[in-house]
Amino acid sequence: MSFDSKEQERKNFIQWFIGFTDAEGTFLIQGLNFFKLMLKKIRQKNNSDVSFCFKITQILQNTPLLNYSTLNTNLASLNNNLDPNWVSGFTDAEGCFKVTVRKQPNKIGWGVSASFSINLHVKELPLLHKIKDFFGVGLIHETSDGKAAGVTVVKLRDIINVIIPHFKQYHLQSCKKIDFQLWSQCVEIMANKEHLTNLGLTKIISLKSAINKGLSKELALIFKDVELTERPKYEVSETPLNPYWISGFSDGDSSF
Repeated sequence: MSFDSKEQERKNFIQWFIGFTDAEGTFLIQGLNFFKLMLKKIRQKNNSDVSFCFKITQILQNTPLLNYSTLNTNLASLNNNLDPNWVSGFTDAEGCFKVTVRKQPNKIGWGVSASFSINLHVKELPLLHKIKDFFGVGLIHETSDGKAAGVTVVKLRDIINVIIPHFKQYHLQSCKKIDFQLWSQCVEIMANKEHLTNLGLTKIISLKSAINKGLSKELALIFKDVELTERPKYEVSETPLNPYWISGFSDGDSSF
């Protein structure tokens, strides 16, 4: 077969494949740097569909289609156009950095977990999905009454590798940055597995006392001998606010 014939066959295949994908394909984005194309397999009594999918794979491996720049672009630039500073501004308005301490049947009798979440009215569910896609981690949830929804990140590795690095690069500007700093210290203790010891638990209880609303009445009573952390003074940064941060903060907390 001549070069021209092979080239025409390739072009015909690409045109057909676009149509076939339009009908049977699914594009999935996983994290910031990976996506995959899935083709639905029509279940038949024989294995002809399996052979068909195998042939498609062979053809794709030998066509420049997979070398197109649009398929090799870093997906961090394609994650639905949310600016990182906007995300930080919106988090300043609506986000929550939380440390949970509850009784558990383990060696020290207590379990510790950290979470980052943004909770909104259920009508903002599409925005929550965009935020989840931006970070590439977390879970979307809705309340049982269907009135509220949120995106929450609870896996420690996701918090360490995604959430903390983001806010260290794109800074929070409100007093919530203090909560983030104290929360990050708790996460570091957990990363070092110190929270599995009484000394580590005591450190977390002390830090938690200065995060958000502090300790619950129950925890304050149980850990009444723990020296509480003095909440750092909030100081406004002299660096001019990023316009995207202002837009994100306004989206969350402003009123027109």
